[in-house]
Order: sequence, then C-alpha cells, then structure tokens
Amino acid sequence: LGMNDTGVFDIANPPENMTVGHWGLDKPVRFFTETGEIDAELANATAAGFGAGCLYSTVWDLYLWDRALSTDKLLSKKYMDMIFAPAVNVVGAIIPSDYGFGWILQTDPVFGAIHEHTGTLGGFRAFNGLFVEQDITVIILYNNAAFPGRKELLPTVKQALLAL
Repeated sequence: LGMNDTGVFDIANPPENMTVGHWGLDKPVRFFTETGEIDAELANATAAGFGAGCLYSTVWDLYLWDRALSTDKLLSKKYMDMIFAPAVNVVGAIIPSDYGFGWILQTDPVFGAIHEHTGTLGGFRAFNGLFVEQDITVIILYNNAAFPGRKELLPTVKQALLAL
C-alpha cells in the first residue's frame, strides 16, 4: 500500500520525529523519568491497548489504508462488506449508531452512510471518518487528549464538508 510511516511502537525505540502527546495544555506525556528510565506505569498503560496503543501512523498512511478499504487489495468484497455491516447496536449512544468490525456505522440524513473510528490513548486523539456516498475521507490526528471527542467533532466536520 506504500504505508511508509506506520509501524508497531516500541517505547525503548520510538519512531523518528514522533510528536509528544499531551493530557492538556502544558501537560506533555513523558514516557521516561528524569533519570532516563522508562516510566513503567505509563508504558504499561500505553501497551495495554495492544493494537490501539502499539500502532503508530500518519495522516497520509491512514489515507492510503482508507482508500484500500474500497478495493480488494486487503480483503475480498465479501469480507469488506462484513466489516461495514452492523454487528452491534450501540444502545444509548450520543449519536445513534451501530458497530461493525472496528467501525462505528451511522446513517446521516444529509451525508448518508458514515463509517468512523475514533481513539484516545497516551495523550493523543484520532478521528477517521469515511463519508461513503461522497467518497470523502476525513482524518484528524492531534496530540492533546483534552481536545474534543467524537460527540463534539463530528458536527464540526459535517459543517466543514457542507461548506465545500
């Protein structure tokens, strides 16, 4: 796929040019103590996410991944359709939705099908939204866990897309 800036995070050997996550303004996440030792508590909390906590990427690499989802490069159409089929209804969700295999699925009255995935870990937040009928991908990565989550972010993304 040409994803050259995606990999498995190793706290003892972080990727070159990696940004620092923050819990809030002027509250950087530090993986190392003042003496240069790995902060075991934070390292374990980050690694506890396994795939979520141990993978790193860039907006461009995620875009390449998202584009591949609409082809048969990763899986056959049969299995791709299963990924984006509702498997679980998210009861009590702030935004009415279902959950497929790794994707929050919803139908918007203006945009139609929206598939999205969000995440927060180690001072970082992410939003990856596929606006299926418009063939638009929106990826937002930010290094401050205090920034808005899905509930606040999705309406703002929709407004921006309507302005295009």
